[in-house]
Amino acid sequence: GQGVLSAGQRQIEHAGKAILTLDPDEGLIADPYYAAGYIVFRRRRPDATPPGNELVACAWKPGQAASVDVATGIPLPLGTPRAFIYAYGQLGQRVLAASNIGGVHVFDASTRQWSSLRTTDGKSFQIYAAINYEDRLLLGQYPTGELFEFDGTGLRHLPGWPPVMSGVRSSAREAQTLTIY
Repeated sequence: GQGVLSAGQRQIEHAGKAILTLDPDEGLIADPYYAAGYIVFRRRRPDATPPGNELVACAWKPGQAASVDVATGIPLPLGTPRAFIYAYGQLGQRVLAASNIGGVHVFDASTRQWSSLRTTDGKSFQIYAAINYEDRLLLGQYPTGELFEFDGTGLRHLPGWPPVMSGVRSSAREAQTLTIY
């Protein structure tokens, strides 16, 4: 569409017009992303008891006359108030969201459903970057510094890629960008 999509803590705008607004009791907007006809964002409720933290996918298309009602969004609880999104990616009608605590979640726009490919297991696992390559989404990971791929259904580790360069530690490596790929 035409115009800039921007977000603040309580409102998302397109071309200077509010398209989604949260009332104070509805929480705060964080980590927004637009893909597959959905605005996906993390809704934080730090003052709630217990504090709330969830991903929400709300249908929206540029030029849509009506504002987005967050009540029609499709939520996915993140389980802990500490979780936030490090990386998003899109493969076809699937939006992948990877959290700082190891969760990898997928919203399928065609079925309007969330699924989790990986949940927190207490071990360090963080996806920092995503890039589309042919028919898959490549993901840069910590602590291996290697790539994972999402093919639309699951995650697969690509061990040894990229290879560890001479003189570089083989652990505690971060693949924070994939632009050279």
